[in-house]
Amino acid sequence: MDNSAANNDKPASTLKMINWREVLSAVVWGIAVVIGSYHTHTELGLYGAFAGGLIGCISGFYISQTRLRSITITIGAILAYILLSTICSWQINSTLMAMMVGIDSAYLCYDACHSFCSCLCAVTALHALSCRHQLLTVLEVIVLFVAVSSPLAGHRNGFICRPFELVDLVWSRGYDPIPFFKAFGILTIILFIGAITGRSNRRNTMADMSLLVLTAIILGSFAIPNVMTLSLPKQQSMKESGESSNKETGQSNQPQDQNGDSSQPPPQGSQNNDQNTNNNNKDKENPEPQPVAVVVFYQDFQPQDNLLHFRQSALSYYNGKRLVEAKSTDKAYDTDIASGFPQISGEQNVLQPIPVPTEEMASFKPVTTRVCLITDHPLPFGLLTPQSMTAVNNPNSNQFVRAYQVQSLCYTEGLLSLLDRSVGEKTWDKETWLHYLAIPKDERYSKLANSIVGELSERYEDMPVAKVGVCASWLAENCTYDPTVKILDKEDPAAKFLFGDRIGYCVHLAHSMAYLARALGVPSRVATGYMANSRGRYGGSSLLITSDRAHAWCEIYISEMGWYPIEITPSKTRNTSEHQQDPELQKMLGQLARKESGKADDQETAPRNIMFNMQDALLFIGKALVYLAILLTFVCCVIKIARRLAPLFTTMPQRIDADYRAALDCLADVGVRRHYGEAREDFATRYYDQLPALRQLTDLHMRKSLGDPKQEPKSSGKQLNELFTDFKRQYRQQFPLWKRCLGALNPFSWLLTK
Repeated sequence: MDNSAANNDKPASTLKMINWREVLSAVVWGIAVVIGSYHTHTELGLYGAFAGGLIGCISGFYISQTRLRSITITIGAILAYILLSTICSWQINSTLMAMMVGIDSAYLCYDACHSFCSCLCAVTALHALSCRHQLLTVLEVIVLFVAVSSPLAGHRNGFICRPFELVDLVWSRGYDPIPFFKAFGILTIILFIGAITGRSNRRNTMADMSLLVLTAIILGSFAIPNVMTLSLPKQQSMKESGESSNKETGQSNQPQDQNGDSSQPPPQGSQNNDQNTNNNNKDKENPEPQPVAVVVFYQDFQPQDNLLHFRQSALSYYNGKRLVEAKSTDKAYDTDIASGFPQISGEQNVLQPIPVPTEEMASFKPVTTRVCLITDHPLPFGLLTPQSMTAVNNPNSNQFVRAYQVQSLCYTEGLLSLLDRSVGEKTWDKETWLHYLAIPKDERYSKLANSIVGELSERYEDMPVAKVGVCASWLAENCTYDPTVKILDKEDPAAKFLFGDRIGYCVHLAHSMAYLARALGVPSRVATGYMANSRGRYGGSSLLITSDRAHAWCEIYISEMGWYPIEITPSKTRNTSEHQQDPELQKMLGQLARKESGKADDQETAPRNIMFNMQDALLFIGKALVYLAILLTFVCCVIKIARRLAPLFTTMPQRIDADYRAALDCLADVGVRRHYGEAREDFATRYYDQLPALRQLTDLHMRKSLGDPKQEPKSSGKQLNELFTDFKRQYRQQFPLWKRCLGALNPFSWLLTK
């Protein structure tokens, strides 16, 4: 039985007049539909949407007090929308209208009429149902929130420069737009609560306020921080080359250290920047690359190949199966890799740079960069080759996790200028040479390497760098780049690729190049981090690094110079796609990162603004309320079961009250309850034709409650059992099984028993 049946006995003359709260709700609805349709309608259409939302809310208030059932209102709204849309479409489908007012005017009239009709029908039905059914108030709040926030959430996934109309207005005055978005969301929720709570209906109780406050807190705790701020996932760790694809991250076939714990990012990119995104699952798992950091250049630097390498970690130790991080050895290797983030209050010398002789400095250019991390990273990364890393204050705690400054020496020449150089260092001991030359026992690596360099002329026979160069060219010509392949070989990740069909991505190319170089006696390793094209700076001083820029490449050690990157660019590619960078987002984040910050204390304890503290407080309150709601639901379930089973364990005369209460709980499950101010006898009389046993239970309950407590009840326990059995039989006959089952699953229905 529909709850709207409670209103069927009310004459039309008792309809309540609209009050100021309903007027406020109507205004809120008008504003919400205008904001929600801002990008889809013309200016005249926005006026129509506002009028439709305003009138729809008021008409919904009056319709909720009529005799119409809820299902009738819903179907009527749908049919009215279809009819009105058909009438409106005549304006643009008819040549008569276009001849009378012109094509442009006809379209404007259609847009205004269509937006008015659609908003009128939708808001009328939703508001009318919300006024009748208490739980649908939550749905109305959610629809309002989505309508208001959807056009303002164009900056989600890191695009804080959108929507341009609002951000440009705020940014041009020197303000960060994120606090404005958060404040707007919080004020919107407060306005919704004020507009919807406290309506002049029969269920204007504290339950309304509690339900709406809980909804507002949950939306404010989860929706606002995740949609209105730059809240991105942590950096993904690398997986073993021999393991299957990680279904949760969409990343597969990644190297991992001997301890099973890796801190490198997933190697990805395009033809020049190898991607590791599985394109088959791309739309489901990683539809868009996420911003991970912004790098500000204080000196202009343009490498010859336009490729900027930002190294984070290195795989140089061969553990008998694959290359992993050199963590388990007693001797220190790869000391130029940062061991952690620099902290003023703690360790500052996080790396030991490779010294460059003074006579070689002419080929290097000092470059200072500031890295502001947008997502959490286990280790810092820096432009090749970092000499020092210094902590700086976080210039904007709303956008960045932490910030640090990197001093790098960047080699300005190409690989051809290094052909006559030797490799390794004379100061290395035998153990160090063996560390950087260890390869699998498979003889095919040496045979392939020797066959490749066998084509070199006698002039280059004694030049190890030239041998590496010809191997790199051979890999580029004979390998195919495909980010979707899965090479599963735990014993030797590179063998199946190099001696198979040679179809893979950056991880396979980097390992193959490192093994071939080591087979030729050239110390090498696999570096991981990010790689980006310097032209992606668009002539500016900032570079936005996204998740699809993660990369792996081979590095060889040049005497008196250090590690030099060897980039493999296959001539053949498959299943690749290139994501376009957002220059406006890069420019905006660069401006935030360039703010003067000076030196820094511990980044983890850096002061946070009031908006961040409010976000944390809302998140904590939201989680606490969720747990509290779960606990209350459990308690209500226990109480409901206890009330329903009470007649089995109660003796006379208390058995009368237990049976009467159980009968009312059964009716509450299907939405049958007393009206506000209605007497118990009148309620039983109203349903006498359907439930005659309810009237007898009510009479027994009233005589027990209002009669002489010393007088024995006229009904015995056996007669009461028969009466309650009759009630349950009549109850099952009047209400369908599906409705009774749904009511039984509602743990809160007994709270509405009167």
